[in-house]
Order: sequence, then structure tokens, then C-alpha cells
Amino acid sequence: MWLALGNVWASVARSTPDEEAWLRQYLSFPDASYLARQKKPEERFVCMLNAVARSFPAGFASMVVKAGKEEGVDVQLVDRRVRPPAPEMDADLAWLRDYQREAVDRGLAKVRGIFALPTGAGKTS
Repeated sequence: MWLALGNVWASVARSTPDEEAWLRQYLSFPDASYLARQKKPEERFVCMLNAVARSFPAGFASMVVKAGKEEGVDVQLVDRRVRPPAPEMDADLAWLRDYQREAVDRGLAKVRGIFALPTGAGKTS
């Protein structure tokens, strides 16, 4: 099986039906929120593999490769990630509010992350 690794998604580039079935089973997890709402213990699953796009979150790619190796499934990873553009270090950021400037500074210091700022914090500025 060949997986194309992008910045956000990993997609199945080539696979046999058996390999794709293995991937679907590997990326399926019990739906804990469904179990908590039910009186009868009926198990439902959430699958991280999008059947239409044949993709899954890129963060699972290394786990898929490792599990494939352990279970005898040949998984080849083709790295198609794109490096983000270099930040403009001389950009004028004086117009940002103090907490926005702090978020920008932290974002520049890390490779990946999620900005968790409240509604109205100016994330789209």
C-alpha cells in the first residue's frame, strides 16, 4: 500500500482491497460517546478513514506504518508535505493586541500547533 503524506491528511495512493480493509479496521475505534448515552451495551465504531476521499489525519501515518510492519502489511510512505513559507521577520505587528502578539511569537517558535484563542480574539485578523 502506498500512502501520500500531506501536511494535514494522508491519502491512499495505491492499495489492494485487502490492504484497504486492514487500514479501515486499524483506523476504527469504539465510539465512547455513543456507549455513554446507551442503556444497552451496543458497540459502535468511529473510523478515521474517509471512504470517499480515501484519506485520514496525517498524525496517524507513523502509527499505520508501524502497525503495518508488525502485521505484515507493506506500507510505503511518500512524503508530499509542503514547507510553509518563511515568516517575514521585519513585518510590522505593532497593530496586534498583546495576547495576539504572544500567540504569533509562540507560533513562530514551534513547528506545529493549534491556536486556542476565544471567540472575538481576532484569529482572522
